[in-house]
Amino acid sequence: MVLASSELEDRQVGVVRADNHDIDKHIAGYADLIKDAAQADQIEHEMGVRQALRIHKKAVFWSMALSSALIMEGYDVVLIASFYGHPAFLKKFGVPGPEGKNIIPAAWQSGLGNGSSAGGIIGLLINGWASERFGPRKTFLIAMVLMIAAIFVPVFAQSLPVLTFGEVLCGIPWGIFQTLTTAYASEVCPIALRHYLTA
Repeated sequence: MVLASSELEDRQVGVVRADNHDIDKHIAGYADLIKDAAQADQIEHEMGVRQALRIHKKAVFWSMALSSALIMEGYDVVLIASFYGHPAFLKKFGVPGPEGKNIIPAAWQSGLGNGSSAGGIIGLLINGWASERFGPRKTFLIAMVLMIAAIFVPVFAQSLPVLTFGEVLCGIPWGIFQTLTTAYASEVCPIALRHYLTA
């Protein structure tokens, strides 16, 4: 018996090719399972917003609860820039300027302003791997614990380098929250609500 090259390659790597009819012979009810999945998919596509909200309350609640992690992230990222002119901040972190007043040098302003973004990029990369490996729930909980630990660094910082390092550390869980919450909403919510909850 002569095998075609594709069949020979399939046998060498242990791949079995079959159509739905062949699978139905080995798995009882496979055709019914496919039919039920297609019907459920059709129902979800035809579902309106009100009906989806009524049926999927828990999915909406958990999607919004996870997304609430981003509320403070948006505030915290821009908060540091408002401190540059604050007298107490300048007294603690400033360096003497040309006019004798304390200032935050431009290089440090740039580092403080962009530190959380740099950490966010690291968090975005970590989330892709971690949520696939451990699942979104564990990844979210670990990021929350990391956020609690990371926030201590900027709160107790005594110098600009430590404050900048704290901003980078805080950015890592913020990056995880940015991608994890959107991906979670797109996976658990019905199509009628997906665009609202991912926004």
